[in-house]
Amino acid sequence: MIFTGIPHWMILVGGFMIFGNVMKLVFGGGQKRASRKWDMFGRQEIDRLDAAVSQRDVVIEDLQQRLSEMESRLDFTERMIASRSGETPTQQARVG
Repeated sequence: MIFTGIPHWMILVGGFMIFGNVMKLVFGGGQKRASRKWDMFGRQEIDRLDAAVSQRDVVIEDLQQRLSEMESRLDFTERMIASRSGETPTQQARVG
């Protein structure tokens, strides 16, 4: 027989692989299913989603800018408090 040198478990795994691919072809799995998923969205829906993502990006950038400004103000305030008390911010962090 042709399979005498191959372990039986390898033959079984190969058979399952072939069987799985045949079933995909018979029942329309694989790429066809993935493309059908995107077909339910129309061009208008995709454009609307792109606009929403762009708008969220603008909001996120604005929030990042505001957070950066807030961090710099907090840093300035900490330095002002430290200069009035005569301690460095690291010394205050150890005490508090």
